[in-house]
Amino acid sequence: MLWARRSSKMKHVLTFAVVLLTALTMNAQETITCAQAQSLMPEKPDAVTTQDYIVIGYVTKIERNPSPSRVNASIMQQWFYIDDRKGGAQTVTCYWCDLPEAYKDGLNIGDKVAVKGKITNFNNTPEIVNGIVAMLEREDVSFETFNVSVCEAVEAGLALEHGEVTNDIYRVSGRIRGTDQLSSFGQHTFDMACKDSTFFKAYLCASARGVRLGKGDSVIVSGKLTNYHGTVEISNGRVELIEKSMEGEVTYIVSVAEATEIALALPNNMTSEDRYAITGYVDSIAIPYNEEFGNISFYMTDNMDAPTYDFEAYRVRVTEDQKDYIQVGAMVIVTSALKHFHLDATDEKPAKDVAETLEGGTLVVFPPEGVTNTFADAQAIKRIENGQVVIIRNGVRYNTLGAVLR
Repeated sequence: MLWARRSSKMKHVLTFAVVLLTALTMNAQETITCAQAQSLMPEKPDAVTTQDYIVIGYVTKIERNPSPSRVNASIMQQWFYIDDRKGGAQTVTCYWCDLPEAYKDGLNIGDKVAVKGKITNFNNTPEIVNGIVAMLEREDVSFETFNVSVCEAVEAGLALEHGEVTNDIYRVSGRIRGTDQLSSFGQHTFDMACKDSTFFKAYLCASARGVRLGKGDSVIVSGKLTNYHGTVEISNGRVELIEKSMEGEVTYIVSVAEATEIALALPNNMTSEDRYAITGYVDSIAIPYNEEFGNISFYMTDNMDAPTYDFEAYRVRVTEDQKDYIQVGAMVIVTSALKHFHLDATDEKPAKDVAETLEGGTLVVFPPEGVTNTFADAQAIKRIENGQVVIIRNGVRYNTLGAVLR
């Protein structure tokens, strides 16, 4: 690994008067410790306090790098934990809370912060969701930036404990293996291969406006490494396009059974190099429609009389005019790369293997009153006509809702 540069962040201490002014601006009713937040947490799971609190604590673990707010992209948020003692436990979960503008690049382990919000009982742990962060005391942290290959990044990441995030910054150079999945917020998710069964993941990484990434492109992904259930990744980092590739993606039209077989044949947590248009029926809803993110997760089957529940269309993007039609029994086409999702066995749960689409897949849905035999054995052609998605099957043209176009 090549050492690039070394820098440090100066410690900043806010006076108590400024803290009080911040608290007043936040309209908080009470300033409390992490231990008090634990005692004030509602007893009922998922219950939330009626009032806001300002919880003071030290950052003890960083779960994710900063990411733009889904409500206001100019605000950066972060997921982290705090405790009353520096280097202490993960007492209060701060789930995607708003960072101050001066610290939008992220918090450091050991920072003393004030987090304002309501306290939720999440799995018997106090949690503040989408709270507001004020910096009280900045921890003096030295970090390095390393220029590394994909294999070097994987080696460094596998040395981390699960969920551990490096203080150091890594700039990972390599080529995109397979597809780039673009989220509805313009963030990129893709794999970069080291070996056939070893890979590095860029997860929801931002790029310059208008950048389009594809199979084989040469890129640099920058951010802090983490070990996510054995997958080495940079989440919510930045990606820079170095060189476009001449490789082209291929989209294959397959059944649910075929997609399941292809996905489970991949190495654990690896994604396919090409996209697949999976045609089938919604046999059950795994995660209901999420209005904030505009997505839904559901299981698919080839035959509603014999559902299999072993292929999940995961967090598929749903348009406003599609959401009411995603019901059990609906006929759909989901286009995405495939993934072999794997979780190792624990003392409480057995190992888990699921064939699924990569988050952010696109959807065509046919409402119940629409065409019912459209998906016989003939292949479908999907193209853009005058800015509209058109599906052609058996010589008939349909829109994304399954209505016949004339």
